[in-house]
Amino acid sequence: MSFKRYSIIAGLGLAVVFVLLLGASEWLIRAKIVPLDTGTQHARLFNESQSPNAIFGDSHMLKINGMEGFVNLARGGAGVESKVFAYYENKDPGKVVLHADANQFAALAGDAQEQDENAGVGDGTRFGLHVLSDRFQGFILAYWRRLLVDREFSLDSKIHADGAITESTVWGGAYSDSGRLRIASSTVALQRPVTPVADSAQGAAFIRVVSYLREREADLCLVVMPTPSEYHSLAEKIPAFQEARSFVRDVAASTGTTLVDLTEAEFGQDLFADEDHLNEIGGRRAGDLIAVRCFG
Repeated sequence: MSFKRYSIIAGLGLAVVFVLLLGASEWLIRAKIVPLDTGTQHARLFNESQSPNAIFGDSHMLKINGMEGFVNLARGGAGVESKVFAYYENKDPGKVVLHADANQFAALAGDAQEQDENAGVGDGTRFGLHVLSDRFQGFILAYWRRLLVDREFSLDSKIHADGAITESTVWGGAYSDSGRLRIASSTVALQRPVTPVADSAQGAAFIRVVSYLREREADLCLVVMPTPSEYHSLAEKIPAFQEARSFVRDVAASTGTTLVDLTEAEFGQDLFADEDHLNEIGGRRAGDLIAVRCFG
């Protein structure tokens, strides 16, 4: 057999092996990873849902679950403004719950607003294949290791049919009093609003979203989410948080929009998963209160 012919056969063999590995990896991602991948599930819900009633915001709002007739399109790390505009581009808004916490005016929230305007909305594929997308490509070897060595795939979070993503952990019993205070202090510092809020890019984006939804005749409700006592007591002492809350109240009053502040409701430590997020039970309670106070 000539060298040229041998090279062609070897090349064809390698091509077949590559295609088989590619196909097997695509199967692995579709069968084992995608059902547990919160980003993919969120994107699918965003792109396929026709519900006029929706929840928008960051990871704090993502915990709200159990609101009948609502789809939860909140997502950590992606700008709210572009998502609201994109979701209602071809449908009329109905009842809309919008994040109104002070932390959305922090510098890190501004960074999220500057991300790709389609962040969190893509379907996680490239040329129709998950295996070629940036989201999964770098983890393929890790996925195979999990399958062949660990033989199991699991997720600490629960993905709800309505789009909410929650945890069952309880913040109150996870750390000592001093440990909880230390963690909360770090988070409060990270989420400190920029000032003056009214002149910030985050403040301008918030006004644009509220104005857009009011112009589209949405039944809009602004919601301030609860936080554990450690976070709340620390934030109360920082003028920037008070300024942000005053700004939200002013926007609500000037646009005739309902504002519901759940920090005034009773949420014990057992209803939080960590220093600033509700757990599954807490998210259900928040959903029940929002349904009544916003739209009841």
